[in-house]
Parts: sequence; structure tokens; C-alpha cells
Amino acid sequence: MSEFFKQLLTQLRDIWVRFDAIQKTLLVSVFLITFVGLIVVISIQGFGNAGSNKATLFANLDMNTAAEITGFLQENKFEYSLDNDGRTILVPKSTVHEVRMNLARAGLPREQGKGYELFDKNQLGMTDFTQNLNYKRAVEAELMRSIETFREVEKSRVHINIPKQTIFMEKKEEATASVIVKLRPGESLKERQIKGIQHLVASAVEALKARRVTILDDSGNMLTKGFADNAIAEHTDHNMELKRSVENYMEFQVMAILDGVLGPNKARVKVNADLDFDQINRTVETYDPTKKVVRSEQRDDGTKRNSPIVGDETKEGSITNFEINRTISQIVQSPGNTRRLTVSVAVDGSYEKDAQGKSIYKPRSTEELQVMTRLVRNAVGYSEERNDDVFVASVQFDRSHLADEMLALKELEKREIYETWALRGVLVLMLLLGFIFLRKVATGLIEAMNPPVPSFANIDLATEEQEVPEHVKRQNELLQQLEQYSVSNPTAVAELLRTWMNEGQDGKKGNR
Repeated sequence: MSEFFKQLLTQLRDIWVRFDAIQKTLLVSVFLITFVGLIVVISIQGFGNAGSNKATLFANLDMNTAAEITGFLQENKFEYSLDNDGRTILVPKSTVHEVRMNLARAGLPREQGKGYELFDKNQLGMTDFTQNLNYKRAVEAELMRSIETFREVEKSRVHINIPKQTIFMEKKEEATASVIVKLRPGESLKERQIKGIQHLVASAVEALKARRVTILDDSGNMLTKGFADNAIAEHTDHNMELKRSVENYMEFQVMAILDGVLGPNKARVKVNADLDFDQINRTVETYDPTKKVVRSEQRDDGTKRNSPIVGDETKEGSITNFEINRTISQIVQSPGNTRRLTVSVAVDGSYEKDAQGKSIYKPRSTEELQVMTRLVRNAVGYSEERNDDVFVASVQFDRSHLADEMLALKELEKREIYETWALRGVLVLMLLLGFIFLRKVATGLIEAMNPPVPSFANIDLATEEQEVPEHVKRQNELLQQLEQYSVSNPTAVAELLRTWMNEGQDGKKGNR
């Protein structure tokens, strides 16, 4: 085995000597790159295995809470590691439950504020002021916990201002609340979520209206809209929102038709809706004289009491009271009815190519505009009684920016193509160089392991013959003569060989 390794080292040394400086540099570079790559892969795998044995104890902690927890872990000699700039604490999976129980026993992590736990312990001699203060603190803490259940909210603070109760109506103040939220990186609250937080806080505090809740982010930006301090302005905001909603719906309906007829980006629509926000309550009482019902009837035969009957004289009378059919209707007209619609539509014309290949604008014909007008009227629910107005015009759109965008897009596509082909060329070149290098190395190894057989084709026989000694030549001549004699006289040669063999046997017997 040792001879094999010695031979292998010798062959490798011979191959290394035959390499030039460039080949030696390439070989060393390939070896170093491979070695470093293996180290990196092994390290990454090792870190991955090490991380897989860790479990998250707590995540997204503030620095003070993280410092308290890590201090406790150090005092109790628990193994841990930090991540996410020290805000996430990792511990081995085998000890995560034990660590959490020990932390819970020590009261860690501490809550931002105690909620209704403040009333778990009855304290004798507590004044009304302390009772009210603790109640306010408890409500604030509970609201903070509820707000932090939002996925977008990382942290929150809630401040509630509950005015003192008074018997004077003119001095009565409304409750207010302020909420500060710290959002997670890359997250934002939608308008419906902001309104949800407002109503959440307002529902938890007595006599607190949602419009009196202000929400800010940690940068001081107001997330709530400028809610008015009175109900009239709040009602106006609601009306404007309803108006925008109706107009957007109408524009969507019109664009859905025009995009299907003309194609995308061929029309622009604007709707102005005049809405009636008056709420009207009407009571209508209707009488139908043709339908009557007898309510009461009174008859009188004309005979007086205690008077004698004289002859055949009789007298009768009757009174009938009728009830006329009556209908009472209560009509409540909700706000938001449409008074009038004004619709403006701008339609781009068509484009044709001339002999030089340039685009020539061609406006829409009158027939096309009339058809589009009818389509728009049907889409918005046109009414002549409301005096609605629908105007459709053929207008050439400004397309100068499209040419610049197309040019920039083509340049970007060219650059991407060049970069792609350059990358492919570099990759092919690297593969080709690697193939040539490996082929040369393989050829050298094959040549070293299979040395060439010496060739005797070019040996000068005349020179070799001159160097043969004389006695050798004489022996060769005798052998040639003996060979010729054996061919010509085989019987004599056979007898001679038989005689020599017999003599040899007799000599052996005499020696015995």
C-alpha cells in the first residue's frame, strides 16, 4: 500500500512540474474556491441545525422588558441567545417550558399595566378618588391589550379623560380619549380599522362618543380624520361620503360599458350627483266616499208614551249613521335620494396609419356618439323628470407621454436582453475554460499513469552489428552451420544426439 501512495505522489509531482504558471494558478484557485465553499456550506448547515434546536421564548419585546428577562436568565444560569436586535429571546427547545414557568413565577414579563386585576385584592379604607383612578387605569390597560391584538399594532397607549359629574347641564362636559399606536414595520391601519378602534374605546367608556376619540401613531401623525365637535358637521361628513360613494358607483358602471366597447383607456367619465339629504316624515289620510259602512242606526215609530191610540194614525222615523272608509299612511323619506345627475364623458377617437406609417387621428362619428350617449343614460338611470344631463364628446387624448414611456420601455428591454446575454456569455466562457482545464489535467493524469513504450524503429542495425564481439559472431556462424546440417542430415544428427544421451546415462551409473 505504501508503494502505491509513493507512486501516486511521484506521478502527481511529475504532473505539477509539467504545468505552466497559468495552469498552476488556475488549479490553486479552483482548489481554494472549492475549499471555501465547503466551509461555508458546512457552517450554514451547522447554524441551521443549531437554530433548529432553539425555540422562541418571547418576541418583539421592548428593551426594558428584554433586559429584565435576560438578567433573570443569567442569574438562574439558563442558556439563551438573542435575535432581532435583542428584542427576541431564544432558548433550547428542551428548556422552553421550564424557563417560562420560572419567569411566570417571578412575574416576568411585566404587563404594561394592570387591568381589572387591580380589583382582585380588596383594600380597606380606599377612597372614592382612588377607586375611580384605579378604574380608569384598569380600563386603559384592558383597552391597550385589546388594541394590541391587531396584527398591525405592536404597542399602544390609551389615555381616558372622564369629567366629573355635575348637576348643572350647562357645565356638563363630554368624555374624551386619546390612543397612540406603534405600528409594526411596513404595516398600516385601514380606515375601517381606525374607526373600529374608535368605537371600541367609545363602547368601553361611559358617555364617550366615537368622534371624541383621537388616534395618533408613534410619529405624531393623526390617523383619525378631522372629526367635528358638533353633530351637524359630523352629519355633513357623512353626507359627503355618501355622495362620493354614489358618484364612484355611477362612474364604474359607465366605464364597465365603455371599456368593453372602445377598449381600455379610451374614455374618461365624471359623474356629479346632486342628492337630497332631507329626511321627510309625512302622514297621509285618505277618505273613500264610495265605501261606507253603517256605524249606528236609530228607529222611531212616532207613538208617544201614555197616550191613547186614536184611529189608524201611525208615524215612523229612523236615523242611520255611516262610517266613511279612511286610510292613514305614515311615509318616511330617507335622505340620499337623487335629485339630479350630470354625467360628462370624454371619448378618444380612432387612429389610422397613413402611407408613411404615421398615426392619423379620426374623431368619432355622430352616430357613434349617439349610441354611446344612450348606453351611458341607461347605465346611470337617466330620468327626464329630474332634468338629468349626459354629455358625450369625442376628444383627442394627449399621448405624448406614451411615446416616452414606450421608448423607455424599449431601452429597458434592450438593457435586460444585453445583461441576460452577457451573463450567459460569461457563464459559457467559465464552463469552457473549466472544461479545457479539466481536460488538460485529465490528459496529464492519463499520460502519467500510462507511460509510452520505447520505440526501436529508428535503431541503426549496422551500428549495432559493428559493436558485436568476434567470439559472438563465431558462435552465431557455428549455430547457423549446425542448423543447416540438421536440416540436410536429420538422421545423422539424431544418431549423434542418441549417442550423447546414452553416454550421459552411463556416466551417471558409474558415479553411483
